[in-house]
Amino acid sequence: MRRAAWWGIGAALVLLVGAFLFRGGPSPGQIGPEPGVRSPEQVRYNQGMPAPERRQLQAPQQTQDSQQVARTAESVNGVERAWVVVSGRTAYVGLELDRQNDADDARSIERNVTQQVENQSPHIDQVLVSSNPDIVKRIQNINEGIVDGRPLAQFQEDLEDIGSRLRPRMER
Repeated sequence: MRRAAWWGIGAALVLLVGAFLFRGGPSPGQIGPEPGVRSPEQVRYNQGMPAPERRQLQAPQQTQDSQQVARTAESVNGVERAWVVVSGRTAYVGLELDRQNDADDARSIERNVTQQVENQSPHIDQVLVSSNPDIVKRIQNINEGIVDGRPLAQFQEDLEDIGSRLRPRMER
């Protein structure tokens, strides 16, 4: 009886040691990630931003305003699609126009979108509209970044640059 008990204990120990060695955990000499250590994705996401801005996502009102402005812009004749970013009380609108529009038509459609948004969006004081493919692409990228959960503050320099390019055009 004693011999069987020892064999049972020995077998159990072998199974425990085997399970520990082959469990897929850290290899010898590694103890796993330290508490508070961030993954490379988290580091890239937060890189170069002050701590308070990392947590500052676009406010729900700005998201609603962006969606409303996009719907308003897309309702204007000649507009195929619109991408919108709202920062504060400014809406940056990128337009994809119908193919048959020329430069004069594009300018007229941009003015029409500006007027429609100003009339229908009480939270927006300034509307900056462009159908220039380069600016539209930048606005689209910012919009998609915000939809993906990146904070608006991360795009502030881009928005300031876009604004500086569009403001002189809007004053004509």
